[in-house]
Amino acid sequence: MVSILDIICIYIYILLALKFNIAITHRNYKIYIKYLYPENNTDIYNTFNNKLILDIGCGNNIIHSESLIHYLLYNTNCIVYGVDLYKLDNNFLTSIYQWFYPINYNLTYLNHYINADASSLPFLKNSVDIIFSYWLLGTWIQKEWDLLKIFYEFHRVLKKNGEIRIYPIYSLNKYNNSFLKNFINCNFSYKEVYVKPGLMECVSNCVIPAHTWILTKLS
Repeated sequence: MVSILDIICIYIYILLALKFNIAITHRNYKIYIKYLYPENNTDIYNTFNNKLILDIGCGNNIIHSESLIHYLLYNTNCIVYGVDLYKLDNNFLTSIYQWFYPINYNLTYLNHYINADASSLPFLKNSVDIIFSYWLLGTWIQKEWDLLKIFYEFHRVLKKNGEIRIYPIYSLNKYNNSFLKNFINCNFSYKEVYVKPGLMECVSNCVIPAHTWILTKLS
């Protein structure tokens, strides 16, 4: 049961985060896997070994000890970077985030955070194996020309047969931009999986029904 004090604390935290322009979202690694791998979310962790992985729009998952970034860096032989527009200030996080989330707060992998735009990633061409995007594309970023620029950049940095997984997002046939559709259809093997909306989708009314996109770079 959420208390009134909890609600007040969360409200204050959101106000402070907005004022200082820092990320406020974080998610457990099990949530990531449940929605990004709906077709097989049980025995997939070994598939991440020796891969370069990006979490685009990571929020403060980079300092959340139960996030997928922390889980993969600690338990598998892979390299993971969280990418977001927010600037993570060490002193501010120490005083604010640690107070609100004392158990899950962890700065161990802060050097795996990259402050960058999704349409301009500081990675070489054909260098990335997997890109995750949870609650960013199709929700916070909805303009179709912006999505096209981001997919163009994803295609640039991904290796051949590299994979993109996005949740939640509308079915591709709901988008009107022919350039976006053609770029995806010509450059990726595309699959979408319907995922029963969770509480966040129903409350926000952003994406109903919710789909997971699975895209594999063709060349």
